Amino acid sequence: MEISEYPQLFLDDVSVARMVNLRRELQAPVKHPGNPLIVQDKPWEKRMLNFYGTVLYEPDRKKFRCWYLAREEDGSIVDRPEGPITAEYLQCYAESDDGLRWTKPPVGWEKFGAYDGHNVLIYSGHGLCVLREPDDSDPAKCYKGAGGPFFGFSPDGLRWTVRDWKSAVGKNDTGTSVVRWKGEYLAFVRNQAQWEGGVLREVGLTTSRDFETWTPKTAVFKTDDIDGSPWVQPYGLSVTAWGDCLIGILWVFHLDKIPGQNRLGYIDTQLVTSRDGRSWTRVADRATFLTPTPGAWDRAGTWAGTTMFVKDDRV
Repeated sequence: MEISEYPQLFLDDVSVARMVNLRRELQAPVKHPGNPLIVQDKPWEKRMLNFYGTVLYEPDRKKFRCWYLAREEDGSIVDRPEGPITAEYLQCYAESDDGLRWTKPPVGWEKFGAYDGHNVLIYSGHGLCVLREPDDSDPAKCYKGAGGPFFGFSPDGLRWTVRDWKSAVGKNDTGTSVVRWKGEYLAFVRNQAQWEGGVLREVGLTTSRDFETWTPKTAVFKTDDIDGSPWVQPYGLSVTAWGDCLIGILWVFHLDKIPGQNRLGYIDTQLVTSRDGRSWTRVADRATFLTPTPGAWDRAGTWAGTTMFVKDDRV
């Protein structure tokens, strides 16, 4: 048994010497009755508004801030000096005083079609994870972000300078989760193998000491026969640092067993935990953490944010 200086949530057995006549019973989080809180009310969200993104609470601003993913019906045409480009996905911004009532301020700083005011920050990417590090010696890097094929920096979370990330992560079309932990940044991304049905989804990991140079991704999590692999696959992993452990919300994709298709099904979530970011343990015997609601707007799947946070003792 290891002795830790941090409070323990007993999600794993690292600090447990012996357990008799006990079992872990997962308590599911409660969905707010006002859901959904952010809805498709802008023309550039017509095809998609998806929480492939991050919510942070910033005490100095007394604001909740949200970075989310949107898409127009057929993609967005963006004028650039080198010529127009088609942006398939859009990284957008919303904010709230209480986390329940949200606004979409017109903070977009680039010209975007015929729209006089918009909340689009970045015209690319796929699942932006945002970290705030106000103590960074470079004010231009107080916010760090990564998602899809790029990573980048921002002084305020609104104006971003992005760089190509594909040499490290390759194809990464899922929600990215980045944490700073034990002296390095850990980025959990999509990894892909192959099976007779096509792509076999896995969780990949790339790391960096400076948020500039990243290691090539390696696979750190796969589903197994108990899950029902390959018809059950990990769609993504949202990771939060908590004391001396990492807590992960695993997106579990249950595919419809139709030969030749690899996209139809539903998504629920499980809790997993790790002490090194590489080896992961299921919590409470793979019990479902957050599940879709039959017949409701989230009936096809639940998508976790990139990280969790605590405000007023509530996670």
